[in-house]
Amino acid sequence: MSRSPTFPATDLHGWYVQAKRDLPWRRDPKPYKVWISEIMLQQTQVGNVIAYFLNFLRKFPSVSNLADAPESEVLSAWSGLGYYSRGRNLKKAAQVMMSEHSGKVPETFKELIKLPGIGPYTAGAIASIAFEQPLPILDGNVKRVLSRFYLETDEKKLWSAAESVVRSWHQRKGKPSEINQALMELGALICSPRAPKCSQCPLRKRCGAKDNSAAEFYPVGDRKLTTSKQSHALLLLERQCAAGQEFLLEQRSGSEPWLKGMWQFPIIPLAPKENFKLARCRGNVAKRFSSKLGQRIQVKRYLGKINHQITRYKLDLQVIRAELIGRQASLSSVYRWVPELELQQFAYSSILKKTLALAKN
Repeated sequence: MSRSPTFPATDLHGWYVQAKRDLPWRRDPKPYKVWISEIMLQQTQVGNVIAYFLNFLRKFPSVSNLADAPESEVLSAWSGLGYYSRGRNLKKAAQVMMSEHSGKVPETFKELIKLPGIGPYTAGAIASIAFEQPLPILDGNVKRVLSRFYLETDEKKLWSAAESVVRSWHQRKGKPSEINQALMELGALICSPRAPKCSQCPLRKRCGAKDNSAAEFYPVGDRKLTTSKQSHALLLLERQCAAGQEFLLEQRSGSEPWLKGMWQFPIIPLAPKENFKLARCRGNVAKRFSSKLGQRIQVKRYLGKINHQITRYKLDLQVIRAELIGRQASLSSVYRWVPELELQQFAYSSILKKTLALAKN
């Protein structure tokens, strides 16, 4: 380590007891709930997770419920959280738990890390928080706290530091779950990436970054993924049915780079220089959608643009409202007419919600 002061774990724990947020998975840290919350918290802020967590637990209250549920229902409950492979892996992991672990979340790091969707950080988090095992956690928040405290940027050394903190605390009869969550909470509430609240930090008397006014330099920023900008046209095709209004949805292929297997309004790519403000461009798009569906459509009007980001894909979606004309042909199995009241039964992304909101304006 670049420096080796004694880590003030007692001060950190005392701060945590007073300042920790009241989160539903903390009130009742059963292994199943801890596992679900840790997967949801990957790449997603706490404030956005709480409602999804509570709803998910209502629909799938146990490992067996989750394992038996159709994937479409799991993804529907996940809709809006993004990174949909996490939802798919939850179901796969639940099936493994049913077949190999008697329907229970395994207790050991060795078994946890074998499950779909679980890496070293998540395995350590579940083992320490749900089973009080003295295992380290090094998520972004903990990495930032320890990097600043020790003035260290080497990730292996930061893992070693995290392990030292939790094992030392455990040897003093402290709970691994509490010291690990204290580190995460400190990074989330106090030791933020920008403008950290150093004057409120329980580590401030020994923190290397505070002593050297160097918080902004630690940790070294991770390499950012290159954002891919893409333009698409989106088709809102509707018709009347016995239940009122119904829409045409398309199930995206499993080979797609984003929203694999999800139900969405039909989409086609636009060339970078296609000007959607021109009538001829919209006419060409209508022809392409007609060819895609095997059914003639007529554009009713242009609704506007939706901006949406999925992982590293930044999407520019031009939305047109249309109707079928002429004799209605049979559509392929990837398409389905769905009444508006039944949309919730399908696994879709927030693009669909944004489109309907745009249509109602």
